[in-house]
Amino acid sequence: MLKNSILFAVLIAIIALALTGFASAWEDEDCEETAWAAPKYSPGETRFVDQGNWGTYVNYTLGEGTSGNYKQYYIYAGQNYKVGTLKVYDDGDTIYVRYVTTPKLSEYHLHVVDEIGDFSAVQTKKGNPIPGQFAYSKEGISTNDTGWIEVDGHPDKVYIAAHSVVQLCDD
Repeated sequence: MLKNSILFAVLIAIIALALTGFASAWEDEDCEETAWAAPKYSPGETRFVDQGNWGTYVNYTLGEGTSGNYKQYYIYAGQNYKVGTLKVYDDGDTIYVRYVTTPKLSEYHLHVVDEIGDFSAVQTKKGNPIPGQFAYSKEGISTNDTGWIEVDGHPDKVYIAAHSVVQLCDD
């Protein structure tokens, strides 16, 4: 009898938490997944570190893309799931970057450097990237398309770290 009473009390508590939104808020956190742009078909090819954080970057050479024919890289969530594309082009002076994803983005962080070593300003001592320190970022959004982000003043070849957080569950 006591065992049934305890089970009944636990059931009531779970229902109360679900009705107050606690369970749904917890569920939403499980729906977020970090995502990074990587070379097509090779999400682990250009990692910042060999072990641990799987953050990646892509290489772009000026002239590879135009406004009508941009260069595309895949965006991978959870290291293995293609969730969209990072589109890049330039006009000779300015580089344009755009995130387009199937699940909604809740934030993005973008950093473009001239030399691979220039990422050190936004990395831990172990080499892991710190997206919150990237030059271009936006949080608290809910979109599948960031629109074009303008990045000025770079030479012929750049390295792009494009991090985002995607919502894998429905609203």
